[in-house]
Amino acid sequence: KIDFLLERMEIVLERAAKAKSFQSLADFSGNLSQMNLNDIIQIVEANHKSGELEFTTADGSVIGIIIFRKGNLIKAQFGQLEGTEAFYGLMDEEEGFFEFFGRNVEEPEQITITNMAALLQGSRLIDEAKGLYTLVPDLNVRLQVNSDKIPRDTEDRYGRDKIHKILRLINKNLTVDEIINSGIMSRPRAASILLELLKKGILSIVKKDYGEKDKKNRTRQMMIEEWLIKVLKKIEKRKLTGVVEIGNRPLKEMIFFQSGKIINAFHGNTRGKKALYRIFAERGGAPRFKDQPVVINRNINESLDDLLKDGNWEVETLKALRRASFNNKITIHAKHLEKIDRIKSRPGLKEVLTLVQQHGQIKEVIDSSELTDLRTYNHLLTMVKLGVITIEKYETGDKAKSS
Repeated sequence: KIDFLLERMEIVLERAAKAKSFQSLADFSGNLSQMNLNDIIQIVEANHKSGELEFTTADGSVIGIIIFRKGNLIKAQFGQLEGTEAFYGLMDEEEGFFEFFGRNVEEPEQITITNMAALLQGSRLIDEAKGLYTLVPDLNVRLQVNSDKIPRDTEDRYGRDKIHKILRLINKNLTVDEIINSGIMSRPRAASILLELLKKGILSIVKKDYGEKDKKNRTRQMMIEEWLIKVLKKIEKRKLTGVVEIGNRPLKEMIFFQSGKIINAFHGNTRGKKALYRIFAERGGAPRFKDQPVVINRNINESLDDLLKDGNWEVETLKALRRASFNNKITIHAKHLEKIDRIKSRPGLKEVLTLVQQHGQIKEVIDSSELTDLRTYNHLLTMVKLGVITIEKYETGDKAKSS
């Protein structure tokens, strides 16, 4: 397609311009937020350069290095990690600075795969890591081992040693966040292994033990309409596969079932649990079930009971918040963005901060987020506590008060 061809030509021209400017410099530097590792490597490779690529934080602390010989990766270090694992960890870094120092390289090869192979493998791991953050948005949860029998294909793909390192950390009762930041392997690798083991049923999420007060709160009056609960439970009991469409509501609403289990939902342009909980929050409507094959991707994995409990909690909490705060404005404190490292270790916070940079109102951020409305709101409150953002009360006449 012409549009696609023109887009690719623009990318090639931009890279050519970067390479041309590099030829006149012995060393070069930049910001990772403006040039990613993929582009940097293509420049070094195109110029057959030997030297050291150094990564630093805003305060100048070195976080990692990559060494090249004639444009080829031969060595990497990131914290305690070395080789390809260190390289994958550096690929996951999106904040900080880099500098390239040209020099003769005598070090032995530590990385033996090609630049392209390393980039493709790292990109795959990073994409898989995003799947974990979707499945487990709250990284402070703990996991439990359901079986010590690891499928052969999983062992072949990730390596028995790496898998058992992860299992040992789980047995030490570490949270998901602590495991992927433990330093025993790159964050993308650890997250990818956790996702695979969760999907295969080797691991499961430990349900939080709410205190007595919380338990009482969670057994309060259901905010979800009774007729909708009856419909969902009836489909679960009969193990039906199909779609429930809820008519007579402002937006198109659909809930998808596979053998009686909810696997996805649409509410206007939103999907997944976010959409399902919005469906729970609305009143009225006329449900209609269509018995049909469902080919949509599964992105809801919880049981119906858990979805009803968590959804009811969200509906009840947001009902008290919506009128008072959703129109409030958000201001970012640029001078406090050094706390970005704390945010980066929690992908949900990082995603919400990115949305804050694009929008100026709580409602806009919540609508744009893929996380559920309440989880997004809670992430905003966490950033307020960190001092990264300020929420200003919305008042008529464009008057605002800092809060």
